[in-house]
Amino acid sequence: MNSDRPAKIAKRLGIGLKALRLWEAEGLIKPHRLANGWRVFRDEDVTAAWRVAALKQLGFSLRAIKALLSRGTPSLDVILSVQERALNEQLSQIQRAQKAILAAREKLAGGADLDADALIILHQETNMSNNFINPTTEKLWEATFSPEQIHTLKERPFTSEDQERVGAAWASVITEADRLRVIGDPSSEAALALGRRWFSLVREFTQSDPGMIASSREFYAQGFANPTTAGQMPFDKAVWDFIRRVAEQLVARGETIT
Repeated sequence: MNSDRPAKIAKRLGIGLKALRLWEAEGLIKPHRLANGWRVFRDEDVTAAWRVAALKQLGFSLRAIKALLSRGTPSLDVILSVQERALNEQLSQIQRAQKAILAAREKLAGGADLDADALIILHQETNMSNNFINPTTEKLWEATFSPEQIHTLKERPFTSEDQERVGAAWASVITEADRLRVIGDPSSEAALALGRRWFSLVREFTQSDPGMIASSREFYAQGFANPTTAGQMPFDKAVWDFIRRVAEQLVARGETIT
């Protein structure tokens, strides 16, 4: 069995030794201790550290990772599938951004100027922090939500801290849903607990407004039904179908999901 010192593992993972120690203090990893008290990372310890590093790379906070691991360790395949989807989304966004930049440069080379509207659109298409609203899903968004609803959403007070919190929460439930849908039991306690967290986030978004709920459902229904937009949605249709089955179980138990 291979074993390495923390400093070597931190270097190989591309993180600081301080971060590795913090993960241990938070109970996210538990490296092996020798008789003299020195810490060493065996194969299973490296796997645990990689799992935390991968989830951090996907945007999870340490709190979200801790909550996720407390409900069971996600398999390496589940994490890799989420990473693959995230990389594909980033690749698609990079390609769209490159296309937008090329078009703008060709316009400038032809002697034309970029007006304010063109610059704003260029900024939106090259904004690498926005992996959800892209030119494809934005059209779907505008087709399924009314102008009044979009205005209401844009006018809501939403700080950067709120965005980080909600983003981490959604990343956590999507990863958990991806793991549980492979097991395939929407009536399990783990699935029901996931459903309660999922629909709590949905209620936060819709504010339990019937019109907003209907538009949100239509957005996902149309998004997954169209091959052009299906690949641009924030999670796979298999996750969406599993959550719908979980919702049926919760409703059958008399619980509110909207």
